[in-house]
Amino acid sequence: MALQRYLSYHGLICFSSSMSKRLFYPIVVIGCCGLLALFFLNPVDYIWMPKCPIKMLFGIECPGCGFQRAAHALLHGRFIEAIGYNLFFVVAFPYLISVLLGNFLREGRLRQKYKKIVEHKWMTYGYIMLFFIWFIIRNIIKM
Repeated sequence: MALQRYLSYHGLICFSSSMSKRLFYPIVVIGCCGLLALFFLNPVDYIWMPKCPIKMLFGIECPGCGFQRAAHALLHGRFIEAIGYNLFFVVAFPYLISVLLGNFLREGRLRQKYKKIVEHKWMTYGYIMLFFIWFIIRNIIKM
């Protein structure tokens, strides 16, 4: 409750409904547990970690292949290794986080300006284009 009040008071988060208030802590807890699991468990070493269904079915790598390994490497500060696992994840992750943060900003001019930049149609088109370009390139050069 104190965390919610602090974030709300400083305009960092906005709860528009009682449902988002109820879901705040479970989402934070699940996210932290996922990060802890990725920090302590190397996806390469465990067979029970989820595998890519596209690669298993079709034998080609999707733009998300290597996400878990890249996240594990980034959590340990190995940026170059993360790039080797999935270059697109390293480029796309900051954009995805910024889109998510825009949903939690308090209503007002700051949120409008922020969303106008981050969710501009050309930013979205650019992200989608990069997604498909990476999908093609990674399967041609087998990264």
